[in-house]
Amino acid sequence: MHDIPYYNQRLSEIAGAPWEGRKKDKLHLEIEYDDNDLASMKNTLADIRNRQKQLRFLKKEANQDMKEIRQIYKLKVAEVQPTFLSILSGKGKRDSVAKQKRTINAKKDEILRPYDQVKLVIDNLLTNLDSGKLQ
Repeated sequence: MHDIPYYNQRLSEIAGAPWEGRKKDKLHLEIEYDDNDLASMKNTLADIRNRQKQLRFLKKEANQDMKEIRQIYKLKVAEVQPTFLSILSGKGKRDSVAKQKRTINAKKDEILRPYDQVKLVIDNLLTNLDSGKLQ
């Protein structure tokens, strides 16, 4: 499983520009080519396709990491038991269990949020590359 700095580094490498991933949700690619040179245009098109392939693979890795995180937290939710104090105090077991599950799910969502942001950036880059191929 990869962490967020890994994805930030890979996005920076693929895009050719630094991206910290904190406040920016978009990353722009700089692709230069000569309209009059056919070889340059072919090389640019090959570069675009290569970057798209790398981005799709990176998105697949992010999805796999997210799937593993969800699985880990699914097991944690399944293991929740009512606390001893809630049983003794007369509070409902359901209230205690529900509160624990909400806490676990909130933590899971907090961990997954940066991965969603990475996937959004990847989608934006893929869209930009597709529009670049059409021009």
